[in-house]
Amino acid sequence: MGRHLRRAVLAAALLSAAGAAQAGSGSNCNLILCVTIDATDLAFGNYAPLSGSVTDSTSTISISARLLLSLLPTAVSYTLGLSTGAGTVAQRKLTLTTGTNTLNYNLYTDSTRSTVWGASSVSGSTSGITGNASNTVYGRIAASQTTAVPGSYADTIVVTITF
Repeated sequence: MGRHLRRAVLAAALLSAAGAAQAGSGSNCNLILCVTIDATDLAFGNYAPLSGSVTDSTSTISISARLLLSLLPTAVSYTLGLSTGAGTVAQRKLTLTTGTNTLNYNLYTDSTRSTVWGASSVSGSTSGITGNASNTVYGRIAASQTTAVPGSYADTIVVTITF
């Protein structure tokens, strides 16, 4: 069908205090199909740059598709992509909300955090006339970023669904 739906999702990490970022939601309907996408918060919480440990978090992107004509197939195939935010697909960056300091982080398609989530990394399908699908985003802030200063860090990621 070649339709796109974009929605901003905010990824945030805090050095001084735990917190949550704002989630996003969006819908797109035409005469044949109605698709809704929702993303939960991705909050890393506190980051300890001298600990030598990574900081991990997860978020969920949920897709709901409703076929408006029953003559169509009973599933909707889609591809999900995540924008680069302030960095690149190879190295995303969280930026201090009151300054210019950054923290390197990335988003992954798998729990082992070995496959970086790019512009069209995940394909899936909903099931039934009214179908739902859920996709987990795995986030990781790299260890030992000793130039970090206390404060709130954020990046904006746009989720694109192509169906």
